[in-house]
Amino acid sequence: MNWIEFSSSVIGHLISWPVVVFFIAMIFRKPIANLIANVKFIKSPIGDAEFGRDVKELEEQQRELSSVSQEKHESDDSFSSAGLYEEVAPIAEHSPSAAVVESWRRIEQALVDLCKAQGIEVENPQRTYDVLRQLGENNIFTYELSRHLDSLRKTRNSVAHSKEKPTAGEAMAYVDIASSAYAEIKNLSRT
Repeated sequence: MNWIEFSSSVIGHLISWPVVVFFIAMIFRKPIANLIANVKFIKSPIGDAEFGRDVKELEEQQRELSSVSQEKHESDDSFSSAGLYEEVAPIAEHSPSAAVVESWRRIEQALVDLCKAQGIEVENPQRTYDVLRQLGENNIFTYELSRHLDSLRKTRNSVAHSKEKPTAGEAMAYVDIASSAYAEIKNLSRT
């Protein structure tokens, strides 16, 4: 074997498909990471995994809000989120989209009730955006709660208009987050 054959053999082994795939993955790691973040469901022989970017963002916002609301509502007469969750969560097993829409419908009604309880006139109470704006202008909501509710609204809209099809797990997570927001709105109605 001369040096040309040896060099050709070494180069042939170095440029094998695993090495090429590794270098391509390293070059395109950020775009690949963004694609993986948008994957909703992966099924493999070793197990299944669910992902949902919108739901994860809502969960992060909910954690921020829960720390603030726990300080505000430490009394025993605060409204619990368990009622809404127990009523709507079973829907998610059969129709995840319906569970998301129903959770948001309950929040919308709670927002209208809050406006009435606070004596706030809203020109068009059917437009949730107007209701949220009025509550914000009257300093009923914190910026964080308003932003969180707007994120819940946008997620509901993408589901209601068939832009996204949530899985049962994502719908259950949405219902859980929505029920906490619902309880926060109901607690504001009591003050």
